[in-house]
Amino acid sequence: MADDDFEAFVRRATPRLLAGAVLYCGHRQRAEDAVQEALVEVYGRWSALRSPEAYAETVVRRRLAHDGRRWWSRWKPVEIDAVPVPAASTVESEVNVRAILRALTLLPRRQRQILVMAALRQMSHREIAEELGVSVGTVGPTLAKARARVAALLDLVPQRRPDNPLVRSTPQVPIAGTAGPLDPVDVALRAAEAWLAAGFAQDAATVGRLRAAVRAATGVGR
Repeated sequence: MADDDFEAFVRRATPRLLAGAVLYCGHRQRAEDAVQEALVEVYGRWSALRSPEAYAETVVRRRLAHDGRRWWSRWKPVEIDAVPVPAASTVESEVNVRAILRALTLLPRRQRQILVMAALRQMSHREIAEELGVSVGTVGPTLAKARARVAALLDLVPQRRPDNPLVRSTPQVPIAGTAGPLDPVDVALRAAEAWLAAGFAQDAATVGRLRAAVRAATGVGR
């Protein structure tokens, strides 16, 4: 293994992994713990992995889904104020992202997980069902309920509120492999992920802490 390659991967992938994990679970410390564990596992399998980041994302979700029942109900909405704000963020974009994070807190745990998996990673119903250990038939209705709930909370209905900044910023471009435009809720979540990733990329303390923990666990850089 080339430790330099792994170190470069950690620097590149950590902000996006953290952003996705926060959206998935809503808890920054749990997100950081899961990302750290995933990066250590990636190191152990580095030579066999074709897509280290995709593998790391799967490990993060499985860690959070596995132990989520123990802490999920104790999550406090105020914790969303702990996420780092990108230096170039506008007031409008920050308000939008915080509204998205708050909306996600109102979803049942399973709805939130399925929505994030579908919206951010375009996972199929079968892939989601296999990862979460649920039936394929439950994924579609659960996803529909989650999208409808978030759309209502954010007023993401162009016909009713064309002035909503989240609606105005929704590009009507199709997802690869589909015929229709991207769902406004999916666009909102992807925008939130990009905003969070930019914030984490500029958060030298968090990224440095994670890199140091991974080095200590794997021996990289020794």
